[in-house]
Amino acid sequence: MNDSSTYPIVLSRFPVALFLEARRHNEALVREFTFIVEAEAVPTDVPLRLLALARQLRDRFYGLNATLEAQVDAAVANGDAAIELQVRVASFGREGALTLGALFDEADAFCRNGDLLTLAESDDVHDFRTWYVEEVVRQLDGGPPIPWPDWRAQRATTRS
Repeated sequence: MNDSSTYPIVLSRFPVALFLEARRHNEALVREFTFIVEAEAVPTDVPLRLLALARQLRDRFYGLNATLEAQVDAAVANGDAAIELQVRVASFGREGALTLGALFDEADAFCRNGDLLTLAESDDVHDFRTWYVEEVVRQLDGGPPIPWPDWRAQRATTRS
């Protein structure tokens, strides 16, 4: 453990355009969740679990990684398609990443079921989010980074 109790995570060959698509999707979810949570009179047809999920995603995770955002914004300004993104994550970030992944899976199920107006994630966004979470967990567990294209190729092989 280092002095700051954070660990470097490298997201190798991080796909900038796909991240931007994922960010747009996440922002749409957060906007819809904000309307649900802040509604004075919650419609009775809103599942209670959806309300709890909305609160968790909005309150616990939105806007947590300014360092990542700054690197992506610089990549966009430079016209980079992929970057070696570097962030520092606290040791408890492993559980946070797993929780975040599970919450987004659950939110996506509500999208697919029609309980939300926001469309479900595209397969590419889902894969990107899965890779991101797996990278944080793997690297906090001491494993090496797996670049996005390599992970995706491995996943395509296991799917066929």
